[in-house]
Amino acid sequence: MVGPIGARPAHLRAQTPPVSPAQSTGSAPAHHAPSAPASTAVPALDTGPPPVLRLLGDVETQRARIDRVLARAQRGETFSPPQLLALQMQVYRYAQNLEVVSRVVDKAVSAAKTVLTQQV
Repeated sequence: MVGPIGARPAHLRAQTPPVSPAQSTGSAPAHHAPSAPASTAVPALDTGPPPVLRLLGDVETQRARIDRVLARAQRGETFSPPQLLALQMQVYRYAQNLEVVSRVVDKAVSAAKTVLTQQV
């Protein structure tokens, strides 16, 4: 099968950088710096909080949002059926996330107990 006009063969695509029209005509700048191979690139480190802490933060945010809606309801505010459905969905997500956090904490406590009770 023949590729598009000007396309390089597959075995050359990963090895050589693409050629710009200026380079193909020989008018490339004289001080053109060679590009570094992709294999030497250092991956960016994730400097954000660990996933467990993010999940805990999400659970707390969800709880606060639900508490605010419940406080509005206690003050006598009425809600439309779509708003109540959205609240039900938020409570369901909160319950799911809280269950995940509970399982993670249970596994961590169990692992800590196992480590502490092992004889050296």
